[in-house]
Amino acid sequence: MIDALIEVAPQLVRQRQLLPAFDWSKANKQQIQRLVDRLAEADMVVPAWLARDILVSGHSLPPTATSALSVELLVLSRLNDMHSGRPVKEVLLEISELVMTLPPSGEIAVAMVRRLCELDASAEACAVALAAWPVTPQALHHARKVFASHLQTLPVLKTRVAGFSTASTFARALVPAFAKRGVRIEADEAPFGSAIAELHRLPPGTQASLILLDPQTLLESSWRTGFDAAASDLTARLDALEQAIAAHATETGAPLLINTLPTVTKPSMGYMDSYHEAGLAMLTRRTNAALSALAGRFANMTLIDTDVALARMPHEARHDPRLWFYGRIAFAEPAVNEIAEAYSAAWAMRQAKPVKVIAIDFDNTLWGGVFGDDGIERLQCGDDPPGNAFKAFQVECLRLKAQGKLLIALSKNNTDALEILDRHVGMALRRDDFAAVAVNWQPKSDNIRRIATDLNLGLDSFMFLDDSPHEREAMRRLCPEVRVPEMPTDPAERPRWLRGLTETWPARLTVEDIERPAMYLAERRARELKATAASYDDYLRGLEQQLTIESLTARTLPRVAQLHERTNQFNPTTRRYTEADLSAFLSRPKTTIVLLGTADDRFGKHGIVIAAVARLDGGTAYIDSLVMSCRVIARQIETAFLGALIEALCKQGITEVVAGYRPTAKNELVRDLYASHGFLPLDTGEQDVRNWIWRVNQQPLPASPFVTVQWSLR
Repeated sequence: MIDALIEVAPQLVRQRQLLPAFDWSKANKQQIQRLVDRLAEADMVVPAWLARDILVSGHSLPPTATSALSVELLVLSRLNDMHSGRPVKEVLLEISELVMTLPPSGEIAVAMVRRLCELDASAEACAVALAAWPVTPQALHHARKVFASHLQTLPVLKTRVAGFSTASTFARALVPAFAKRGVRIEADEAPFGSAIAELHRLPPGTQASLILLDPQTLLESSWRTGFDAAASDLTARLDALEQAIAAHATETGAPLLINTLPTVTKPSMGYMDSYHEAGLAMLTRRTNAALSALAGRFANMTLIDTDVALARMPHEARHDPRLWFYGRIAFAEPAVNEIAEAYSAAWAMRQAKPVKVIAIDFDNTLWGGVFGDDGIERLQCGDDPPGNAFKAFQVECLRLKAQGKLLIALSKNNTDALEILDRHVGMALRRDDFAAVAVNWQPKSDNIRRIATDLNLGLDSFMFLDDSPHEREAMRRLCPEVRVPEMPTDPAERPRWLRGLTETWPARLTVEDIERPAMYLAERRARELKATAASYDDYLRGLEQQLTIESLTARTLPRVAQLHERTNQFNPTTRRYTEADLSAFLSRPKTTIVLLGTADDRFGKHGIVIAAVARLDGGTAYIDSLVMSCRVIARQIETAFLGALIEALCKQGITEVVAGYRPTAKNELVRDLYASHGFLPLDTGEQDVRNWIWRVNQQPLPASPFVTVQWSLR
């Protein structure tokens, strides 16, 4: 029968009959070769759907039939062609790149995992299975033992998981979801329906709380007592939830991840549902608005949008009535997996270094066409298709810039390609939108390293967008720290794709984040001044710097916390004060002073660039932290600020100021900070800490002739 099918294969392929239903595991290697030959005799190649069926069944295809295969099918064919032993290094590298860029899914992922396990490539099997999850959770079933071993190698995150309904399926789904991002989550499940109680207490050793909300319980109503009572019940439940979240955020300071309620598809009030006080749509909006307001208030709260998490899943598949009525499980397993994935992505975003820079290619990325071949006139970008897709992509880049991302031009082109941004009427981006430019014929990896040095930013804060697979691959190999997502080949898909890149999503925006592009533009102009100044003093004098000093307030708290979190070089004590820590200091003005400084110069604003926490004890003040942005290093801002800080402390009756330096691998820059500002050595016996002291009437106040200091009374 197999031989008969192969002989008429050309006709069956054209009509797509019989072959799609055939079990190719019953065929042998010679028959597969004959099938390929038979199609070749008819001037046909093995179609992708048939190649997939053959490869998933465990066969390989001869080289003559693999040239048009996708990368995942090509890798699977090579794996199937191996009889024993670990795959060769080249194939393992391809698998690693596949996991990172275009993870396989469905039966291909399952077949790949199974084959890798057979070839004793356990680490790769686990990586593929995790990459395929949650779209193909069954792939992980074939790597259970490997996955269990892999988990033991990961750092542990101890969490408490709670909800208003059964949370056990959610707790289980969190394990592979977090493992995908290199974390072994220990999800301790709270008792059934105890979300509010759990928010009021945090068990010792718990590092984060994860709460799963569902509409079935939160919006439940008996309806016996009418509309007003239904709305009143919801208000009471919502008030209790808000109070519990606020208590958790302020009293524990621990991270809290919680989700919104999904959009209603089965209204309770029919066409009135969106505006009637008892309508499910109305109640859902009220709940989500309250959650959003809380997330805006508390930095340690992350709100996961359930609709975004479940965007690729039809509404009917999100809820299983049998699971709900028999087990009080609010979401079906596929939906739970997607929600768990969203929670793990949110946690990873909280922990990872944020993307600050977007490096963008020109030809066929920002516009359609090649400037060197087509000239400005024939480049596609504007309001008419297909140029409207490229313009929409540029608008998305402007959105990222508005959120504080720096845009970098990174193109292999002649330098006159920059004129396109000024002269082409269809461009949404302009030359001044780019904080730095590298338009030349040098390797892009070299250019991005140079720009990173100029901006004083790590490569791990860069993202690279390029339409060329070769350029993307070169960047991954030569600059592995840079994030390089796979860009869709169709320009029409790119604007929406760019909006969906979670690595670019801001967790919290400060004023300084939003103004970052303007700040770096001001810094670039300052560098140009420095290059032309006759001396360094002339350069500093020409900057016309102003430093505005003020006390910490709720308005400035997020930025000061951000400075403590991110500053490594200019950070003598390396203390990482959080928003919760700093907020507590606000209530203790007699024992703790927190000051901050906002810098401006003739080229623009630099925002809050320096801050300090000083602890008062009798007549002595201890500088517990002094952090400053690297953007204003070597401008004597620290000198002016330190003088203002000491002066403010003296007005509080302080007669001596003690400051310490704890050496780290990154803060060598400030080793002699206090000595260079008139502080004297002080031996306190603390191990690994050098202490310094400044005394009233014995040492002069630090001051800079190049920085004008003023105080703000806000």
